[in-house]
Amino acid sequence: MNDRLRFGINPPAGIQTGWGARWIIDPDGRVDQVCDRTDAIGPDDRRDELLGYLNDHVGDAPQQTAQQLLELGELSWSDDTRVTLYEDEVVTVVANPRRSYGHVDCTTRWFHDVGCGPQRSQCKLSSLWLSCGRQRDPSVRVRT
Repeated sequence: MNDRLRFGINPPAGIQTGWGARWIIDPDGRVDQVCDRTDAIGPDDRRDELLGYLNDHVGDAPQQTAQQLLELGELSWSDDTRVTLYEDEVVTVVANPRRSYGHVDCTTRWFHDVGCGPQRSQCKLSSLWLSCGRQRDPSVRVRT
């Protein structure tokens, strides 16, 4: 099992399952998810569960947010800062252009891998990786 993403932002130590991508962007707001610039890591069942959730529940919401931020000038391909493109009780999708002048690297934060208590603020990982403070809904189940 590979523990490093070929594309995107690698998860911190202790995260076994993740998805990453490198999207082509331009300053006018176009976002292109290139199919051969995506990767997922983790045990087969967990990776399939994460990818299924991203496909069935998240869809293209992160790309739409990136497009809006680019159009509004709130995200630039010359930036080197992480932005949240999507968040719910199960995943957060973050991105960073890394001053690339042409692409943005993306990744997921999948809360099933971090052993959170009832609130994300009880997670053992840094708040840089997790958005803390929102109540987690225990009724949310990820399809397998």
